[in-house]
Amino acid sequence: MATAEATGGSRRRASWQARRDAIVDTSAGVFARQGYHATGIAELCTANGLGKGALYHYIGSKEELLAAIHDRVMDEVESGAERVAEAGGTPSEQLARLGAELLDVIHRYPEHVWVFLHEFPALTGERAERFRQRRRAYERQVEEIGGQEVLEGMNDADIARCLLEYDDFFVEVAANEKVQEVVEKLLGDYVVLMSQNAIINQPREEHYQHSWHRDLNHQHFTSSRPLAISALYCIDDFSPETGGTHLLPVSHRLEEFPSEDFIESHSVIADAPAGSALLFDAMLFHRAGENRSGKVRRAVNHIFTLPFLQQQISLPSALNGRFSDDPRLRRLLGYEAPPAANALAWRRNKLPADAGVPAGTRGS
Repeated sequence: MATAEATGGSRRRASWQARRDAIVDTSAGVFARQGYHATGIAELCTANGLGKGALYHYIGSKEELLAAIHDRVMDEVESGAERVAEAGGTPSEQLARLGAELLDVIHRYPEHVWVFLHEFPALTGERAERFRQRRRAYERQVEEIGGQEVLEGMNDADIARCLLEYDDFFVEVAANEKVQEVVEKLLGDYVVLMSQNAIINQPREEHYQHSWHRDLNHQHFTSSRPLAISALYCIDDFSPETGGTHLLPVSHRLEEFPSEDFIESHSVIADAPAGSALLFDAMLFHRAGENRSGKVRRAVNHIFTLPFLQQQISLPSALNGRFSDDPRLRRLLGYEAPPAANALAWRRNKLPADAGVPAGTRGS
């Protein structure tokens, strides 16, 4: 009898969990279409075919439902990462498999991923803390430097720098083949990633990115051909409402900052859906717009340069040698472009890989 009761209890729990999972999946679609804050419990009940009491039997609150959607995405992402780690292989092979795993999650759970990317600020208390611990590189950088106040004091808040140092996934993001094809047509076939930084445009908050600037900071000159290309990946929709990037066409050909009349008559606002990439000459004046949407607007900017320009952060050092064995990534990440430590090291870099250097020479 005890065995039969235990079996029945297990079946009921399995049935309850299956129904709860279905509610999470259906509700993810509702939140993705309408937004979390714009969706009421009554609408969730209608979408799931349940009364309010029955819905609360499966979820404790609307926020608990949102947390469950985030957990679903993180569980899938972490399971994929574990499979990649168990399979082993070189860093480059693991990176390729990790990218495939992430794309698979996006393909299987597009609505969950949309909610995951856009609605996380609605989580509060312990749920928000758990989510931060599982997810974001920016929080890790805040902790490393000593807190948000320290970043604000150095005017570097809401910037997540050198993301690929914190997650190998961002190496593959930087090496996107479609973007690289355009960049190489403009700069040539020897291109180095100078920097990769995320910009978090908070709603109705001032940020230094709202000022006109060039991505080659403090450089004001013109050149006969491009020296650097910016590739801004739109994580969220870019529009006048969300603070899409303002651009000043032709300003990369001007040494001085244009006049107010020029700005008024020539500036344009990028209007691009999430998942797009904006490419422009890094000497073009541009700025982030004011975010009036009430939601965070995020982007990841990449600056690709000719190899004689110094990286903002030494990527070979930040990566601790990872991906140096990948011919596709070795050059892009700057492993072939660092300054030599001395004259002998400079000459060694010129030798074929199988050429010898006399024993006992300096710098060996």
